Amino acid sequence: MSTISREQLKQNFANGQRPRGSEYAELFDAFLHHTEDGLIINGVNGDNQNLSTLGVVGNLTVGGSWAATHAAPNQGLLVEGSVGLGTEAPQGALDVKGHTYLEYAHIQHSLRTVWVATGNGPYDETDNGRILTRTLAFHKYAPESVLLITYTDNFRVRGNPPAVGRWRILIDQQEAQPSPIFLDWHIHSGSTNQANHHLPGIAKGLAYSIPSGPHEISVWVGGIDHPTGGGDRYTGWLETTWMIEVEEVMIHPAPDPA
Repeated sequence: MSTISREQLKQNFANGQRPRGSEYAELFDAFLHHTEDGLIINGVNGDNQNLSTLGVVGNLTVGGSWAATHAAPNQGLLVEGSVGLGTEAPQGALDVKGHTYLEYAHIQHSLRTVWVATGNGPYDETDNGRILTRTLAFHKYAPESVLLITYTDNFRVRGNPPAVGRWRILIDQQEAQPSPIFLDWHIHSGSTNQANHHLPGIAKGLAYSIPSGPHEISVWVGGIDHPTGGGDRYTGWLETTWMIEVEEVMIHPAPDPA
């Protein structure tokens, strides 16, 4: 590249001047060369056509101070400031407005995406089977991520003690792995009176080995020893709020004590 300014080049080649060979050399060095400078402009590089309008062969560093002090990785890019995709006013180091696809297998830091289904009622008097109004459909992005699932609601088991009930959280109608996720209600009393307590509760757990793609969370109620165990079960009460929340997260392995 040329080491003198454009103004000096203009003076060297002004009308009436007789440029020397060294000045012609400075002029030629001021031009960009496709091969030597690794820059492709207007989609043309020698005999190659249909390339990008602007291309860089090698690495590229962007930034007033970084350009002279930081070397970008081979065939890679370094940016000193913020990058905005689909926005002219990025609010962080990378600000993306619009749909984004990432190959998460190469991401080493945390990932967190949340899906929520919620409502105020309706209550459900199902004793054994699926609670049809408690459902969450979502799309899992990374095959190696883990799901943190939380279900909150109002629950009741009634009957001559002991009365029992289990609310299970299923993924695509399958139990979570490595451990099922459920909430149990037990009514143990020496009285023959039927207890009728409506109380809030939370079921929470982790689900591993769920492939990427569409999935569904559903809630099922039944007995504990077998699906039709004893107990008059009730989910929700009037217009109380219920919620199913799924968080897709990356869980880092425990550090090696050595």
